[in-house]
Amino acid sequence: MADDDEALARLRRTVAELLGPGGCPWDRAQTVETLAPYVVEEAWELLDAVRRGDGGAIVEEFGDTLMVLFLLGLAGREAQRLSLAQAADGVREKLVRRHPHVFGGAHCATSEDVKENWDRIKRAEGKTALADGLPAVPAGLPALVLALKLGRAASKLGFDWRDRGGPLAKVTEEWQELRDAVAAGDAGATAHEVGDLLFAIVNVCRWTDVDPEEALRAACARFRRRFGKVAAGCALGPGADLGALQRAWDKAKKEE
Repeated sequence: MADDDEALARLRRTVAELLGPGGCPWDRAQTVETLAPYVVEEAWELLDAVRRGDGGAIVEEFGDTLMVLFLLGLAGREAQRLSLAQAADGVREKLVRRHPHVFGGAHCATSEDVKENWDRIKRAEGKTALADGLPAVPAGLPALVLALKLGRAASKLGFDWRDRGGPLAKVTEEWQELRDAVAAGDAGATAHEVGDLLFAIVNVCRWTDVDPEEALRAACARFRRRFGKVAAGCALGPGADLGALQRAWDKAKKEE
């Protein structure tokens, strides 16, 4: 713990120097608004390193994430909008409050008991539901994750299909509505129906215990892998032989 504390203190001092007089012009120009998106970017890079099982990259990306958080906290402090100490104390108090089975006299025998107790405490804090009755899910989440969370929340409130046939039929319905919008040349309706179709597909994922984010990420990886084989054997660019490209794609797909 002492080594961790000392290392974090060194990082904090380094970041403070970057933001201080005579520090880095780029860092000194940053604000809470400009730095916040980097938190998401670095978190995704950390997640990617974890997925790949790359130990060195995990350490590096974890460090980058810490660095951005320190930048955000110290820049926010200078603008009197954020305090590292206030944020740390606030989340510590929340952890204690929401873990009475550890820091109090409550008893939770299973992980499910813990989750139910956590949700109950959040409801008591008034942080669970918005005016629409759904939980206060952060709107800035990746859209697939947001759709999955909203679908689960609605299901817990009784708004769901009886079986898997329901979401599958909904996909068919939304697909047809998208085809109609495209055929009509209505750009606004097309965008609307694309969103509805994606939401319906996420509900199928929920019913079949498929993580939509992971499923789409795996599809992207397959696309890159197959496209690499196509690119290795075909000429690409304007005027490319589409028939040859399709045959190469089909061959790459069969080889998997």
